Amino acid sequence: MNMRYARMLILFLFFLPSLFAKSSEEVQASYATLQLHSENEQISPGKTFWLGIAIKLEPGWHIYWKNPGGPGLPPEISWETIEGVDFGEITYPAPKRFDFDGIINYGSEGNTFLLIPVTLDKKITAPQLTFNATVNLLICKDVCVPAKTTLQLTIPVASPAKTDTQEESFFSEARNRLPKTDPKLTADFSFGNDTLTAKFTLSDPVQIHSAYFYSDKEIIAADKPQTFNQENHSVTLLLPLNKTSTLPEMISGILEISTDQGNTHISIPGHAIHATVTPNTTAAFAFNAGFLTTLGFGFLGGLILNLMPCVFPVIGLKIVGFVNQSGNEKSKIIAHGITFTAGVLLSFWIMAILLIALRQGGTQLGWGFQLQEPRFIYLLIIVILAFAMNLSGVFEIGTSAMNVGSSLTRKSGLSGSFFSGFLATVIATPCSAPFLAPALGKILTLPAFPSLVLFTMIGLGLAFPYLLLSLFPSLLNCLPKPGAWMESFKQGMAFLLYATVAFLVWTFIGQIPDESILLYLLLGLIVIAFSLWIYGRWANIGRTRKTRVLATGLSLMLILLTVTGSLLSISRSREQANTQSNETLVWEPWSHERVEQALASGKKVYVDFTARWCATCQWNKRNYNDTDVQKAFREQNVVLLKADWTNKDPAITQELARFNRFAVPFNVLFIPNKEPVILPELISPTDILDALKK
Repeated sequence: MNMRYARMLILFLFFLPSLFAKSSEEVQASYATLQLHSENEQISPGKTFWLGIAIKLEPGWHIYWKNPGGPGLPPEISWETIEGVDFGEITYPAPKRFDFDGIINYGSEGNTFLLIPVTLDKKITAPQLTFNATVNLLICKDVCVPAKTTLQLTIPVASPAKTDTQEESFFSEARNRLPKTDPKLTADFSFGNDTLTAKFTLSDPVQIHSAYFYSDKEIIAADKPQTFNQENHSVTLLLPLNKTSTLPEMISGILEISTDQGNTHISIPGHAIHATVTPNTTAAFAFNAGFLTTLGFGFLGGLILNLMPCVFPVIGLKIVGFVNQSGNEKSKIIAHGITFTAGVLLSFWIMAILLIALRQGGTQLGWGFQLQEPRFIYLLIIVILAFAMNLSGVFEIGTSAMNVGSSLTRKSGLSGSFFSGFLATVIATPCSAPFLAPALGKILTLPAFPSLVLFTMIGLGLAFPYLLLSLFPSLLNCLPKPGAWMESFKQGMAFLLYATVAFLVWTFIGQIPDESILLYLLLGLIVIAFSLWIYGRWANIGRTRKTRVLATGLSLMLILLTVTGSLLSISRSREQANTQSNETLVWEPWSHERVEQALASGKKVYVDFTARWCATCQWNKRNYNDTDVQKAFREQNVVLLKADWTNKDPAITQELARFNRFAVPFNVLFIPNKEPVILPELISPTDILDALKK
């Protein structure tokens, strides 16, 4: 080999590491510039080194911390998988607070540095490794813009590892912005009264002007003030809890203290939360002022159940039965009352356990669908409408329960009293909808133990008159006489259920994909009501057997046909909504980058900001089936984007805010080098065609 070329090869191999050790090229994103840095110019198998992402934000713009505080999204870094390479968690700089009209966010502005530890396996033999990172940011000012960027950096692998001297200043500045550590500082967290008390004991005495605690997780209400108090070396903060979050067993974060020397941020590692009841258990959740109020209403609801016509007449008869069985011996009368109460409680516990089991199964399957599933809502409307019509006296479903109530009074012994109490809940069930409905809804959101406690209180409310009259039988003389007032009371309760039907119909309207079927579905409810009227009019005991059978059969047939047809219509409508509205129109998911990309290529962009629960949005979609609209979209090669706001999406929220809009529907046409054309809320084919002509 020519000596000249040999020397050049040696020099190339000598300087090869420095060719790769430089930081990556700067990449421009929305209102920010990003760059990937390595602390080492040469990395070694079996060792850990640090990568850093520098984010230079334009003035006034900021990104979020790992806990955004209020609405927002923290940075996300997705690394391309490399065998034998383990990427650690992001290490964030100390955050600062941003206040937008009372909405508090945590984040960083200006130059921000994110550090990531990277560990290499000992078995790595590759001469170099290429690191690819996809970075997703939500960059905010008055509005928020999502940014997605890919960064790449290649670093040689050899032993020993070498620090890149040219990157020392970058990593030194990045580490200076991290919260400090104080091994002598102690922290104690205790929970009580919806407040987390944090007590910090400082290692050195210092006069503190203010203090603030940033929790790593969204458990502290960022929009509420933190009360600060200092006593000697100790700093105590009262932290208001975020009611939508579950309190964990451990808490960590950053303590910010302000002194004459400025602000200092101290990293607080994970500490256990002490409480009278253990955090993250049902007791910690349940027993607060709000839940005690719920228990009170549960007891009152159970008590009111006794005023139902199918329950109230049984009370006096049952207590007289207790007295007769006991021969006026007070202790035995009380024993019967307590045993009866035990039977009532057992029936409620069984009901609660069944519902808890259903709820747990629903959780595993993604519980919560029931309020987002229009078929479920429609069936719920039918059930509650039927209960309301029953209470209004259109038809009766509780007459057999009255007979059961009479038979209960004839049972003897403590076992009879227990069984009577057990069946008392069954008797009350046909009449209990206005009062049990809130409890049944509550159990879907409560943990198991509070749910059981709530049902216990309802049961105690139902059993209370029996228990009270067992203790004081003379009070029987004070009971009002059963009469017409009870029927009036029952019918009055029906209007609570009619109000519930109205609310559910309003919810249902916002969920059906095709509003054109709404009229048929509402007419279906009328058919079901008509069927129940037929049943109540001609299937009662005063009619002949043939008439009752025909009325019952006709009612059931109409109800089954109507319900089946309605559910099939809803299903077909949803299937059509899940596919393209028309084969000739192709809708892409909206993103800010896609809009910019299309405009840069000279194309118009039509964006439909929509949501499944928005009835007007579904109505507007009918316009996309118009032949002239489809033809105009095709001829002008318009890019069609759908911004689906059915579920919470901060990027869409901020994009709407950019146009001073805070709701959907919102339709806008972007034209290259021109101002966007905003369409009316309720659009027509003419509106779309006129916009495309501009």
